[in-house]
Amino acid sequence: MRYQFVVPGEPGSKGRPRFSNRGKYVSVHTPPKTVEYENLVRLSFMEQCGTPSMLEGSLEVKIFAYFSPPKKVSKVKLNKMLANEIQPQKKPDSDNIAKVVLDSLNKVAFEDDKQVSDLHVFKRYAQKPCVMVVINEIKESEE
Repeated sequence: MRYQFVVPGEPGSKGRPRFSNRGKYVSVHTPPKTVEYENLVRLSFMEQCGTPSMLEGSLEVKIFAYFSPPKKVSKVKLNKMLANEIQPQKKPDSDNIAKVVLDSLNKVAFEDDKQVSDLHVFKRYAQKPCVMVVINEIKESEE
């Protein structure tokens, strides 16, 4: 089985949790920006893929993060960026993009992101920023 969907807007990332003391206890807070982006990923998946059965077994996930080119850049450089001759070397980091996408899909597309055995993250420039996610079940060979 295969799922593919697009999350509109600039790629987001997993923010670091914040800790605060509450007397004898410590509470952990996920940054609001992270929560909003996780909800956007979940909503995009459900809108575009429906409410399918969760994927089982090993998974391959490809994440294509498309960033807007910088506002002030020459036409020559812009064309190179859009032709994938120049890739983004900016935040968020690839691992943080993957983390927020995979955490968002836990209990929605698959039981747990520990099922992901192959993960590929691509950062590119595009006129319309978005994140495209492709999830494939890996067929186990029968021996």
